[in-house]
Amino acid sequence: SVLDAAGATLANVVNMRVCLRDTSDFPAFNEAFREFMQGEKVTRTCFGGVPNRAGINLQIDCVAMFD
Repeated sequence: SVLDAAGATLANVVNMRVCLRDTSDFPAFNEAFREFMQGEKVTRTCFGGVPNRAGINLQIDCVAMFD
């Protein structure tokens, strides 16, 4: 919704940083990520850690480029 509000799409995303609470979730995350990104290529860093809020298992921030 943030991209949409800015008049952008997933094609504008150039980098994502992903924090997984449980790194054993990576295969399932990776499959869902590929489906969600609909073939768009983006650089990505994925690491294990504790997301900022209790009960959250995944945190993603992304950088989008606009012309």
